[in-house]
Amino acid sequence: MDWEFSVASIKTRERQISKLEGFDTCFTYESGRDIRSDMTDIPKFSYDRAAKGDMTVAEWIQKRFKQTYPGFNCQVLDADGTVVHGGMKLSNVRETYQGE
Repeated sequence: MDWEFSVASIKTRERQISKLEGFDTCFTYESGRDIRSDMTDIPKFSYDRAAKGDMTVAEWIQKRFKQTYPGFNCQVLDADGTVVHGGMKLSNVRETYQGE
């Protein structure tokens, strides 16, 4: 895993994840508190391909997000900006963005 750091902000990483994965996220602290979007020195999201659609949101957070950003948590959002349930399949989350 590439632990390259840069001056990238939380907002930049959220956009990077959205572009790759096909859904929006919102970084939070483990406690659930929001993080300022201008926080910098955030590691690169080092995946080259989107996760498979049959992966659940909870699995994606554990296997991809928390592996890259330990100490942080995130919320996965549908196209309306609503936080989706952990049991939802990524393919279903991505479908909400179709036709935007």
